Amino acid sequence: MTNSSVSKIFGVLYGLTGILGALTTIPQAIKIWNTHTQHIDGLSLITWGSYFLLASIGLIYGLIDKQWPLIIQNAAYTCIYFIVALGIVLETTSFW
Repeated sequence: MTNSSVSKIFGVLYGLTGILGALTTIPQAIKIWNTHTQHIDGLSLITWGSYFLLASIGLIYGLIDKQWPLIIQNAAYTCIYFIVALGIVLETTSFW
């Protein structure tokens, strides 16, 4: 295998892990928005907002550098972290 083909394989794997990682957060979003809204006060807006900010920075970097694996992974994380953080903002009685 050439260095280029190994890099392409890991690029695809990196993008896929981003999507799978974001999918693993969906149960948290469902709990916030539907099934366990009474537990929202136990979640930290600072934590989920930080996750959102960091993923957004990664997304912007990926867009600037035109790196599709970074774009895919960080776009997936940015979306799901935003959904969770928004649920906390809209449903919580305390942000901290």
